Amino acid sequence: MTMYDTENLKDGKLTIRELMNMDIDWHPPGQRDTQASTPEKEVSYIVEIMNNGYLYKMALAEVYDDSGEFTGEYRVIDGSHRNDAMEKFKSGQIPWTSPDGDVLVWGQLSKAQKAQFLNYDKIDIVVYKNLTEEEEGIVFRKLNDGSSVTEEEFLNSFNIEIRDIIRVIVRGGRSGVRSEVLRRLGRHSQHKLFEAMDRGDWMDPGQITRHRNDLIAIKILAIFFKRAFDSKTIYDFTQDRKFYGSMYVGPNTTAGLWSKFSDKNPDARDKCVMDCLKFMDTVYDFLRKAPNGLKSFKSKNEFEGIVNHMIGLEIMFGGKRKVRNIIADPAKYTSSWLAAHETLKPNISKGVKSDYGFLIGRKQGWEWRMKFDYIMKYVMEHGGLESMSIRPKKDRKRDFSQSDKNIAWNFQEGRCGHCNDELAWDNMHAHHSPIPHEYGGPTVPENCELLHVDCHQKQHSSGDVIELVASNE
Repeated sequence: MTMYDTENLKDGKLTIRELMNMDIDWHPPGQRDTQASTPEKEVSYIVEIMNNGYLYKMALAEVYDDSGEFTGEYRVIDGSHRNDAMEKFKSGQIPWTSPDGDVLVWGQLSKAQKAQFLNYDKIDIVVYKNLTEEEEGIVFRKLNDGSSVTEEEFLNSFNIEIRDIIRVIVRGGRSGVRSEVLRRLGRHSQHKLFEAMDRGDWMDPGQITRHRNDLIAIKILAIFFKRAFDSKTIYDFTQDRKFYGSMYVGPNTTAGLWSKFSDKNPDARDKCVMDCLKFMDTVYDFLRKAPNGLKSFKSKNEFEGIVNHMIGLEIMFGGKRKVRNIIADPAKYTSSWLAAHETLKPNISKGVKSDYGFLIGRKQGWEWRMKFDYIMKYVMEHGGLESMSIRPKKDRKRDFSQSDKNIAWNFQEGRCGHCNDELAWDNMHAHHSPIPHEYGGPTVPENCELLHVDCHQKQHSSGDVIELVASNE
């Protein structure tokens, strides 16, 4: 068991006044995001101090200069949420509800009440000495074992290359770290997608926290990493949180997949990061051309939905055509996508949950694929690829191979994509869907739908787009 050199300040009887006079970095990179705390939680911290005499435990690390001398400064390991609540209360930003039910802000407190707060002496601070950055991450994880540490907080506690790449992309110069990969690529700055979030140009502010933005960046980078790592498509991995974690760290905190890949293939690693950044550039340019610009996307679900759809388009064309080359009119595309999303999402007011709504919250690869198909088919039904001005060339390969059909058969669990009845190999056609061959739909397993012969004929004779039957059996 690892033993650390620690000290308990004033035997656990430090006052709030003394705490506020200490030189402490309360927001070092990788530590807990105070935006994740709710106003209700912050108010409860003050009630616990003023009304209940709650013992607050915090953990700090000493900061040393280049010669190894203690600077007199500290860096928080655990306790930033509680400190922020105390600072906000003292500056009048949050109220206190007294035992008598009075709701008071700092300026309304009596001298005795202010003294009661500042002289509160149940702040139990443990100071860790001579910790490396890696050890600070280990202590953070141990202190929060079993508590509500988010996945992003856990991953950020590791001092590794991918963490710094994500930090710079999301927060730029405010990240407090450097990424040699991004510097070498000439992209060592906050990406404009996240700049727009910080400026409030789009999305409900309640949807935005630092660590949720980290997860957006991780999701997108994971897709490009998966492609570079084993050249496979990403249906089974775009929503797989275990895969995100395995990129950062292996079993028993051994090296993760990213570090192993980066050490062996630095050039491929750089290309992966640049491909990800260029895709983010396209997403930003496309979303700005939506009907109401970036503000058309009010939630993370809408944003992540259209990002997944854009990635899906590239996958449909084997990754050989970028979405920027597939879609000639981003304004029409984003408008069509938003209309499809709005129409197909659950009608909560009437207690109706559509098949598409069922898929929204699911994680597995086949469900991600079905959601893509639902959106694509609806968009096609209402003007289709023409309304989105997609003009890809036809795939010269017209017929699906036996291997393509086998993959589609397993995906559809041996059932017709139209009527959902069981299929038979001697009564089955392979159909280009969701993108028809005449519109440039590729002849790949991801664009293959198996139908009964008569269902296929009915579809072509009626000219209707076949409605996908969703099943979670």
